[in-house]
Amino acid sequence: MAGTEAEPVPSGCEVPDRLWGAMMSTHKRPLDPTEIATVEDAAIDFGDIPELDETFWREARLVEPDRTQQITLRVKRSVLEYFRASGKGYQTRINRVLESYVRAQRESG
Repeated sequence: MAGTEAEPVPSGCEVPDRLWGAMMSTHKRPLDPTEIATVEDAAIDFGDIPELDETFWREARLVEPDRTQQITLRVKRSVLEYFRASGKGYQTRINRVLESYVRAQRESG
């Protein structure tokens, strides 16, 4: 763990805001995934995690994932070229744009 300045969390790794304070009080900077893997289980403070009591299990609901469905969709060539130019995963990126649009429409009423 060289250095003491905060370094950015590696791409694809997200640390919820509520965890930053606890991490920073123990470590001088956020840990990367490799460093996190080396932390002994006994050194992890689970004190802020509530017990899963009988009420939790009684009120728990199964949430099915929103799976993708294969369809045929016609889009303008320029749109397809734009997303394909960004490389592998372009269909996932198109889906994320569409999800964002749906979410915005639902929030606006």
